[in-house]
Amino acid sequence: MGGAIAQLVARDHPDAVSGLVLSATSQHWQDPGLRRYWRTMWPLSLALAVAPRTTWRMGLRYVGLRESPRTAWVLAELIRHSAMDIAEAGRELSRFDSRPWLSRLDVPAAVIVTTEDHTVPPRKQRELAAALYAAVFEAPIDHIQVTSRPKRYNPALLQAISSVQERLGTLDDGSPRATADAVGYA
Repeated sequence: MGGAIAQLVARDHPDAVSGLVLSATSQHWQDPGLRRYWRTMWPLSLALAVAPRTTWRMGLRYVGLRESPRTAWVLAELIRHSAMDIAEAGRELSRFDSRPWLSRLDVPAAVIVTTEDHTVPPRKQRELAAALYAAVFEAPIDHIQVTSRPKRYNPALLQAISSVQERLGTLDDGSPRATADAVGYA
């Protein structure tokens, strides 16, 4: 939900946002296929309530994550959360739609398109970038692999951050304007 939340923060608190880097997200999840996906949240919440460890393990295997210390940590983090809260988050995400206002955001932006994403189709990520007039950077990973495939993701992330910083410019001392703005020096 981070992408949707970042878009809302940029709209509702423009004084707190000097630039955006969005990744593996969209302007909306209103397409019929995506709506069907989010409707699965009720059965998923039931499965998570009855057998959370087994359900999450199956889900992690489904998205291609093998058993490892890293996936054990991911599993432990997922199990800590309420199944009902996860289902509600999915339902709320299915109602999110920034298309009416997104192009009016006045901040430099970059979008990292996760080109093998099965959760947020790459075409939806590119539509987001077009609406924001954002630079596009590609990472050849699936949605959940942002943390498990850092060598494939981090180069695109660093390029996206640099792109936004370049568009923001620098201060007289050479420090990035985004950093200075964040701490109140600009």
